[in-house]
Amino acid sequence: TGSYPIPSKPVTPFPGVVKYLPPDRAAEAPKSNCAQSRAAMAKPNPHAAKMLTLYGENFNKADPVTVFFGADPSPFVEVRCTEVVGCLPPESQSQKRRPIILVRSDGVVFPSNTMYP
Repeated sequence: TGSYPIPSKPVTPFPGVVKYLPPDRAAEAPKSNCAQSRAAMAKPNPHAAKMLTLYGENFNKADPVTVFFGADPSPFVEVRCTEVVGCLPPESQSQKRRPIILVRSDGVVFPSNTMYP
């Protein structure tokens, strides 16, 4: 019998990725009502040149998700507000398209239909 951990809290509302913008297009981002996202664009960030901006819903600063690209976790994830997450793509040079997957700290996995690159 496979035993699966029971999530420590409700699974909903679950975070989801709607789309992402690569670093060179983040300036075209829809003006979200997320002040922290705008602030993040304004302050220098050593990762900024490579950061992807994920747009979605139900992101939680208090319980940030890990972002996976296929099987590879992002080395840096920054929840800016409930609708915007910045993250670095993994260093692996794989050019094949991989799904962007969110994993919560208690192990609950939220697949998305968004592919990278």
